[in-house]
Amino acid sequence: MGSIKGIPIYFHFTFLIIIPIFATFFAFTGVKINGFVLGFSSLNVSFPAKLVLGAICAILFFLTILLHEIGHSLIALKHGYRIKSITLFLFGGVAQLEDTPRDPKVEGIMAFVGPATSFAIGFVLIPIALLLNDLSRGNTPIQALKIMCGTIGFYNLLLGGFNLIPAFPMDGGRILRSILASRLGMLKATDIAVKVGKGIAVVMIVIGIVFFDIFIVLVALFIYAGASEEAQMTKLMFALDGVKVRAIMNSQIYWLEPSTSVDEALKRMILERRISYPVVEKGVLLGIITAEAIARVPLNERSNVTIAQIVNRSMPYVRDYMDASEILKIMSPQNDFVIVLDARDEFVGSVSRDEFKRIVTLFAVQKGIWLN
Repeated sequence: MGSIKGIPIYFHFTFLIIIPIFATFFAFTGVKINGFVLGFSSLNVSFPAKLVLGAICAILFFLTILLHEIGHSLIALKHGYRIKSITLFLFGGVAQLEDTPRDPKVEGIMAFVGPATSFAIGFVLIPIALLLNDLSRGNTPIQALKIMCGTIGFYNLLLGGFNLIPAFPMDGGRILRSILASRLGMLKATDIAVKVGKGIAVVMIVIGIVFFDIFIVLVALFIYAGASEEAQMTKLMFALDGVKVRAIMNSQIYWLEPSTSVDEALKRMILERRISYPVVEKGVLLGIITAEAIARVPLNERSNVTIAQIVNRSMPYVRDYMDASEILKIMSPQNDFVIVLDARDEFVGSVSRDEFKRIVTLFAVQKGIWLN
């Protein structure tokens, strides 16, 4: 979509599912609440016009969700934390931080700003909807504007309130953790917040089943899984606290020359049980060759193609003097092998996903932490 303050904004494919659902819901509901109306069903316009208004309302509502996430992000940036991205998806939006805030006060402020943004939007739009009451009599465009302001305002108040439920990793759960962490420490506070979050998720699942509401069940499952993931990430960060990359890297340097044929590279991989190698020429690191790249080369061409022709030159790397937690930021399903360079840009080692998991588990045990 674009970026704001250098933060990439993405749409998950599920966003394309939820927009039509919300558009239809807004178009064909019409609930009156204290002087304003939610939805366009009572508006005296055609069926297609209601759908268009519902779609516009849905898009504007999700833009306010984006503002909610931007609120989190701006506070994070203010306190020196980097944001990987903001993504809009089926259940709303999420701002992905590169680091978990260590200061409970900062996390509490960051978490509260999101709902506060939603409340602010609601408290601005609902009075506007009420002010438009007198002007809207007999004026269809003004009536549509009134309904849009009231609908978006009301659901922002609902969004703000829902996010304050202490179901970690939602905003309310993060606020709860920040309060507990100031007294109990981050690890213990996370453990309690996760248990509370999972408990609320289970209750939501039961409610969803009783009332046949699949959306509530899906949200609850998302909360439950998110709580487990956040707990694991917090444990990882504490396990790696004070650990440098050089302490966990594999300094046994395995590498291939760019003139090596794809066939020979694959034989080395099978012999040494590795799925990737750095490619080095005269001491200069050129990139990484992976088994996945080799698989794309036709069988009858592998003896004639060199790895220089298929090397991945956009390789993820860290410096040996960096905190080991930096590896977490760049290791992903697409990047399961990280190169280690020293201050002079010389190749000094590597860290694979399996090696990383093994050594981090040992550092965790050393600090009394068990990674599930």
